[in-house]
Amino acid sequence: MIPGPSEEYGQGVGRPGGVTIGDAAHSICEGVTNVRIIKLEHLDLFVADVGRSVDFYRKLGFVPDGTNDNGDAVYMSTHHGGPSLGVELHKAKPGQQLGIDHLSFEVEDVDLAFREAKYLGIRFEIDPRTGTRSGRRIANFRDPDGVLLQFSRKVSRAEYEDWK
Repeated sequence: MIPGPSEEYGQGVGRPGGVTIGDAAHSICEGVTNVRIIKLEHLDLFVADVGRSVDFYRKLGFVPDGTNDNGDAVYMSTHHGGPSLGVELHKAKPGQQLGIDHLSFEVEDVDLAFREAKYLGIRFEIDPRTGTRSGRRIANFRDPDGVLLQFSRKVSRAEYEDWK
C-alpha cells in the first residue's frame, strides 16, 4: 500500500521496510497515487504580441492580474466565482516557437507530489522551489512525449506590477 499524504515514504505503510516495487506497480495499475492533482492551474504561453494576446484572452473572461519583465509577461486568470484558471503570456524571443511552454497542475503539496512522482520513476528538470515573482512553489518535469509539465501551489502573494 502506498502511504497517504501525511505519511512519510517507507514508514507506516503497513509492512516492514515500507513501500515495495510490487506496491508501486499495483499503485500504477490501479491508478492510486499520492500525487493529488486538484486542477489545471495555468497554461504558460509564448506569444508574438503580449498586448494583442491580453485583448484576446479578455474576450474569453480572463482578467490581467499583473505583469513583470517590463510588460513582456502578463499573468491573467478567470474570476467568475468558480474554480479559477490562469494563463501566463510571455513575449517570445526572436526565433522562439510560439505556443504552449508548459501546463501547470495545482497539487495539494508540491514536495509530496515530487517525492511520489520521483519514486514512480518520473525525472524532474526543476526540483521543488518557490518563485517570489509568481508566489508559487513549483517542480517541473516532462511527459513521455516531451511536453513540459509542472506541479504548482500558490504559497505567497505574487510580486507583480499592475497591467496597463
